[in-house]
Amino acid sequence: MCGFLTGVVPAHATTTILVRYAAPKGSGTSCTRPAPCDLATAINSTPSAALVEVASGTYYSSAQPLTTTLNGYANQVSIEGARSGSGAPVIYTNASTGLVLGSSSSAKNLRVVAGSSSVI
Repeated sequence: MCGFLTGVVPAHATTTILVRYAAPKGSGTSCTRPAPCDLATAINSTPSAALVEVASGTYYSSAQPLTTTLNGYANQVSIEGARSGSGAPVIYTNASTGLVLGSSSSAKNLRVVAGSSSVI
């Protein structure tokens, strides 16, 4: 007997993950590699099960820090600093809650400076 199984995903199938890109001088809302957006837009408008790739560089400054909370609370959002370039991105913030992550979300290879202290 020969037949087909329905609703079964082959072992070699891959899942496509939405990747959004942020850069220190990014703008707009595309958040693509050729047209990255700013950090707050990239993180705060990311849907579930997505990756935000944060390019190396300095985001905001100690004199003009970010005042908006970076809300990566959506389920399974990964926020990752660039693995190449000039090192981990540095994010200056004075927001009351600098970076919010949900239980299935993660952040790595980032340096977050809140006020005068580094928190990640």
